[in-house]
Amino acid sequence: METDEELDAMIDDFLSIYQCKSALPEDFPLSMLCLLKDELVHNWNMFNLDAMQVYNLLSVLLEKQFPSKLKLLNEPVGILQLGDNAFVERNSILKGYRWEEFVEYLKHSNRFHSTHINYDVLDEFLKGLIVKIPKGTKLYRARISNEEELSIDNMGAPPKERATAGRANSEGIRHLYLATHVETAIKEIRPGEQDRIFIGEFNVEEDLVIIDLRSLESISIFQGFNKLRYALNLLNIKKISNEISKPVRRTDSKLDYLPTQYIVDYIKSKTVEEEFENCVGIGFKSTICNTGHNVMVFNPEILRCTILNEKVITSVTYS
Repeated sequence: METDEELDAMIDDFLSIYQCKSALPEDFPLSMLCLLKDELVHNWNMFNLDAMQVYNLLSVLLEKQFPSKLKLLNEPVGILQLGDNAFVERNSILKGYRWEEFVEYLKHSNRFHSTHINYDVLDEFLKGLIVKIPKGTKLYRARISNEEELSIDNMGAPPKERATAGRANSEGIRHLYLATHVETAIKEIRPGEQDRIFIGEFNVEEDLVIIDLRSLESISIFQGFNKLRYALNLLNIKKISNEISKPVRRTDSKLDYLPTQYIVDYIKSKTVEEEFENCVGIGFKSTICNTGHNVMVFNPEILRCTILNEKVITSVTYS
């Protein structure tokens, strides 16, 4: 547990990346300025408070410990290095490109060998997202089947011939999509009223190591990440997390999935390396259900369905 002195040092170190507008170059982009209280609430996982409460708390702290930094609370602030193109290119996951530019490049220029990614920077973030799903955890998969009676053997990943493209897998590649809660598994398949669904329960028989992409948006300054790099990558980090969590829609083009497929395939290529602790999949949030989240396993054979339940949807609520 951190002492007060350690906490003060962390906050001081964090604040040191910001400068007041009056101390920044005159040509520093206005779009890169912000109010510190808003920055802490919207972009940094530091306080579970609203902006005014953060302002009041920091006012007391800074007045007591770092009075010279009080002006950071009362002026627009910015990060000097973000106006340095060379710094941005070296330290950005996308080398200074916007997510939309990366998407356009993959869709229409070169979808297998992107020159837009700083892999060392991406690795730094991914290694901080490694978590374990403990032995004994239950995971769930749901399927709609109004005509055919499904068995336990039907609840795994589809055969490669029927593996359609998704946000985390290319067409023809078998990945096993699961959820941490029954409600999440059901909502992810979006059944209609009177649909018959089958819910498979998968028992985790050994600890599973995954990269939990849900944490991308809530990295804390106390986790040891390079704060400048995190500040630089905030927007693209949120884009990656949000895009991979979007539900697949009938109106989607397969091209829409290319960017997240590219990221997930890269993660999959790293899992054999010792520094990634032999990760077997990824975790990502559900945008349809707040009860739980999703887990995708690269090798479907490491988990098997042990219990199967059948349900009929009697009502559907939309919001």
